[in-house]
Amino acid sequence: MTPRALLDVLVKVRDDYGVVSAQLVFEPEVEGEGETRRYPLEVLESISTDSKETEQALQIDLSSWNLKPGQRVQYHSTAMDALNQEGASRTWILSVLSEEELERITQDELTLLKERLEETYSVQREVRRELEDLQESLSSGEAAEEQAPTARHARAGQDRVSTRIEDAAERLATISRRLLRNRMSDADELAWIQDLKKRLDVMAQDSLEPARIALENLATRTASNEATVEDSQIAIDEVRKVERGLADVVSDLQEWGDLRTVIRKIEELLRSEKDLENRIEDKVRDSLRGDDRGGGDR
Repeated sequence: MTPRALLDVLVKVRDDYGVVSAQLVFEPEVEGEGETRRYPLEVLESISTDSKETEQALQIDLSSWNLKPGQRVQYHSTAMDALNQEGASRTWILSVLSEEELERITQDELTLLKERLEETYSVQREVRRELEDLQESLSSGEAAEEQAPTARHARAGQDRVSTRIEDAAERLATISRRLLRNRMSDADELAWIQDLKKRLDVMAQDSLEPARIALENLATRTASNEATVEDSQIAIDEVRKVERGLADVVSDLQEWGDLRTVIRKIEELLRSEKDLENRIEDKVRDSLRGDDRGGGDR
């Protein structure tokens, strides 16, 4: 979290004797780095004592806490039951990052996502090649049932592609929510991330499901020795739609990666030039001080 973040917390409380009151407690991990803050859970306090379980969601604005990057805040919840017995949750740690650090984390996650989708694209291409080989075998007169293992393998490969694309869409949604929660709506990547997420969602609905159905049908019909060249062509057409959509997404991610590489190299060059300027200035100052001392001796 950054110092300007909105922290969302969901507290669930359960007690056999009924929940009377509860609070959320924040305190600095290092004494003296901030004050202890307590948030009474008002919804819980208004519940009758015979309530055994309830929950409350809070959104806490950290911008007023004057936090600094590098600080760590620990927090936990406590609750009192109808017998005046107090219980406490486990302790969680909130690490405070600068916006620059969060941007670097985001970029690292996007790099990993790019590599994952590049692998997924390779799997998708292999699925299409398997189907083309299957179609060629059917065209040459081989029995459909002999192609059943190939059809099943292609279907399994397509399932892996679908799972990875769904995982990628969820990862992008998580990154987007985190940037918004940290009030970084002006981050360079946010709009682009949201667009990628939308494109993957559309692919899942418009391409992945038809491809899955076509491959399922092909696997069933090859197993029963009923598959035709037309069945294989339908599967190939649907798989190619997924491949084209995935190729576009991977291409965008690769372009982004190339751009980030160029930016990093420029930043490194600028830092090197600045370091060189500082060293030259230090040497000039040392030289001038040496001349002054020499002049005084004479």
